[in-house]
Amino acid sequence: TIKNQNTTNTLAQVSIITSSTSSMKYLDIPEINSCNDILSRARFAENLEIDLRVNVFSCKQAGDDKKVYHTLNSSYSELAKSPNYEEELSTSPFGNLKFSSSRKTFIHMVSTLNAAFPDYDFSNTQPEAFTHIKNLYSVVNDIDSTLNTVINNYQFHTDKLWSLFNEIQNLEECEIYSFLPDLENNPWEDDAPSLWSFYYFFFNKNLKRVALFYGRAKPIDDLTTSIEELEYYEGNFQMELD
Repeated sequence: TIKNQNTTNTLAQVSIITSSTSSMKYLDIPEINSCNDILSRARFAENLEIDLRVNVFSCKQAGDDKKVYHTLNSSYSELAKSPNYEEELSTSPFGNLKFSSSRKTFIHMVSTLNAAFPDYDFSNTQPEAFTHIKNLYSVVNDIDSTLNTVINNYQFHTDKLWSLFNEIQNLEECEIYSFLPDLENNPWEDDAPSLWSFYYFFFNKNLKRVALFYGRAKPIDDLTTSIEELEYYEGNFQMELD
């Protein structure tokens, strides 16, 4: 298990007690399985390995997730009593963390990461590692642009992929967040440096579930990939989202 030891932010003193085996329930949904069938067609480019997947989890709290919520809720409630943390709490991508609804959304994101990557522990992930994205179509375009480069004839599959995804998650209702891990809480960086990666969370409060759409490309032989090449790919993959 990898622990994030980030202590550069004053809010880093908030400790989330979790298990790396999150109790968020994975939902085995036929439409999502069909989405993953499309994503499995990602080709292996020369010296490049592609990982793409969509996972859906229930937000109904049980077991460890209840412990996470109560621990974090208590910690942030104490911080909210101090004027010293007012600005930091109010600038969270989840809304003001002095409110329980904002804290609960943050917990859902952390618990989703723990459930999707059970060999890692995202317990100390800070709110600023996430970004709230208001424009659904900028995310769709971002993902489509990336998948078009790694899935043969992707243009013939994109409508089906998003139709299936929308059918089970109702994307127009979702709050969307992206996750930008640092070196200490990136579930892939101990394997080989990624040329690109993305993590998008589609949180539907009405359905009480979170869909995580993630992907990455890594060099099969990372020794042949220079730092300059990594920076080039990362720079070209990065786009500004509204």
